[in-house]
Amino acid sequence: FRPFRKGDLIETGDYLGHVREIGLFSTKMDSLQNVRIEIPNALLSQLPFRNWSSNGSCRLDLGVEVSIESDLPKVRSALLDALSTEPRVQKEPASFVGRDNFGDSSAILVIRPWCRTEDYWSLRFELPERIKIAVDSVQASMSAPPREIVMIDAARS
Repeated sequence: FRPFRKGDLIETGDYLGHVREIGLFSTKMDSLQNVRIEIPNALLSQLPFRNWSSNGSCRLDLGVEVSIESDLPKVRSALLDALSTEPRVQKEPASFVGRDNFGDSSAILVIRPWCRTEDYWSLRFELPERIKIAVDSVQASMSAPPREIVMIDAARS
């Protein structure tokens, strides 16, 4: 039935990697850590799997917490601007930035850009820095929960 091809990025069971060879009895794939994995085809036919390559693009799901005092429309606009200037982020479907919820002292935002499958990992690790720069550009701050440290002098107790 050939639900994947050589070169596709697939995820099945505990494994995520690029298909390198589809044999009669097993499929060989290289993990993202460049470890060769050989999975019996009988097992592959029983496991559900995801083919990250079949549609050509995928969505990143990122998040950021900003201070509750932040101007959320400005932060949202700055984040969308930052995404629009990144050439690996696709124009269609459009990127989404919205408020997910509120924390104790923060607004929790979700950031959902689309990219080509082969750009997923590089963007996954590079976009958080761009997100920080965009938040800073509108004088907002990424939230850190307030902490109070109390020192107890054991000798006085």
